[in-house]
Amino acid sequence: MRVLTPEQLDDAVAILHEGGVVVYPTETSYGMGCDAENADAVAKVFAIKGRPVNKGVSIIVSSLTVALRYIYLRPYSRRLAEYYWPGPLTIVAAKMPSSLLAPLCEHDGTHAVRVSSCPVATALAEKFGKAIVATSANISGGGDVYDSSEVIATYGDRTLQPDAYIEAGVLPRTLPSTIIEVGEEGIHILRQGGIVVRKVW
Repeated sequence: MRVLTPEQLDDAVAILHEGGVVVYPTETSYGMGCDAENADAVAKVFAIKGRPVNKGVSIIVSSLTVALRYIYLRPYSRRLAEYYWPGPLTIVAAKMPSSLLAPLCEHDGTHAVRVSSCPVATALAEKFGKAIVATSANISGGGDVYDSSEVIATYGDRTLQPDAYIEAGVLPRTLPSTIIEVGEEGIHILRQGGIVVRKVW
């Protein structure tokens, strides 16, 4: 597993383009990601984590404009995105028919998307130019990872492991992203995290 610094994002982007898996810091904890349009790479993330394949997986993108390549946002969902992004709000919305995301990123015809407020994660998404898987950098069922040393402790001796991780030291312990879905009857909170969603006009 290669160790990268935040100044080596071009190397991380190259790994993503090659179908590799990278652990990177976010505003909530360390995340594990890959090219979300590469089905083999996404399957590798699931295998590394031992994640059930029926759960889907979140993605990060660099902007609302990029998000709209993958999901259809109702007008109110779009207002929420404009208000809370970048930030720890994941919006679950119907996938666009033209979405190129790998099938494992989908759950019941939806994708879960956010724009990260972490400078490193945002820069990585901007340089990569498309969606990156954003699942927590833990073995499925384990606790969130806030210390880069935990990445080595968790995966260093395993046969399946990420190809690289971006060293950002110890991250502040914060709540995970809030996950919402906006339906005909209003906002459904699927997971209450660090953001308390309020009505946006």
